[in-house]
Amino acid sequence: MKQLKKITRIIILNISLLAVLLILVELVFQFSPIGDPYEQDKISTRHYFNPVKLPNKKFTFIIEDSLPGFENYTKHPQITSNNLGFRNSKDILTNDKEDREYRVFAIGGSTTECAFLNDGDDWPSLLGDKLNTLGLNKTFRVINAGQSGHNLMDNLHLIIQKLVHLKPDLFIVYAGVNDLFAPLSDRDIYKLDLKNAHKDKGMNLFFTDSQIGRRLYYLLKGFKPNAYHMTASTGQKKLASDFRKMPISNFPKGLDFQLARNNLKALIGICQALGIKLIVSTQAVSWDTNDRDLDEWQTAVYAGKRYAEGDLRAAMDSLNVEFENICNDLNTPVVNVQSKMVPTSENFYDDMHFNLSGSINMSDLMFNYLTENPKLIGENLPE
Repeated sequence: MKQLKKITRIIILNISLLAVLLILVELVFQFSPIGDPYEQDKISTRHYFNPVKLPNKKFTFIIEDSLPGFENYTKHPQITSNNLGFRNSKDILTNDKEDREYRVFAIGGSTTECAFLNDGDDWPSLLGDKLNTLGLNKTFRVINAGQSGHNLMDNLHLIIQKLVHLKPDLFIVYAGVNDLFAPLSDRDIYKLDLKNAHKDKGMNLFFTDSQIGRRLYYLLKGFKPNAYHMTASTGQKKLASDFRKMPISNFPKGLDFQLARNNLKALIGICQALGIKLIVSTQAVSWDTNDRDLDEWQTAVYAGKRYAEGDLRAAMDSLNVEFENICNDLNTPVVNVQSKMVPTSENFYDDMHFNLSGSINMSDLMFNYLTENPKLIGENLPE
């Protein structure tokens, strides 16, 4: 019995000493802190709109082999964010707009953000480059305010809480696929869902709250720790493989798009009340039962369920039509992107995200629309 108590005391003492040692090491590391690799995951962008992304950061993606449309593209594209969290843009102050600057915000989800493409290759940046070749007496600045996962509710909050204060001339809203989530889900999509968070990130999110944990993470991953640089692999092939193992669920009947309709009407109303020009672009997807070249790269899961490609395309087409009807009723310019984008690997690398060719084609589409409707860019084009 005495021997057992002695062993117990030794164990408790060793644990206590280890705990004290870890605390001391953590305190020492605090004098030379390194950045949290999961900092972006630890905020809910649905409740925290300052910033869209973390400000003044650099993100690097490692593109996996054979991703459609990336065969001859860089394997390490980078995204940089400015002081307000917008990608590939110089810092923005509310009073720094130049006299001849025409300020455009491209708003949407991941299909606007274009995270797998280098700064400058996202379609908003390419659109800005094209507009500045027109020879008009102004400088076009197209700012990419896209954020992965954002839907019209998020776009609405972003506009109200931030963008209207930044002297915008034109909003281009590219939305739809994330708005399918609400009618296909029985969860409240506007609240951070910790219960359904990715299991593979759970312990990482916990351990990287400490400096010791962050150093171990970078050591095991082989990345150099940098307070302003985060790195992640794309992982699309594994996501697609897991997706194909899922059974196809019965598609819900009578989807209710009322929430999306209300959000779009509110967004249009705000722009009209404030005199901000607006273009709504309906969503393009690669779901097409007649073309199979991207079937092995599909990853779209709604509320943990996989649905047939034809059913998803029909639902997306239906929502796009509703958006077009609202825009027409409220005298708002609308672009039918799906009708112009071939639903193959010519434009996409999965269900709805653009590769470089798709990004170029999207920028061409928007450029042509703006030049055909010159009042949207503030003046008539030169003869």
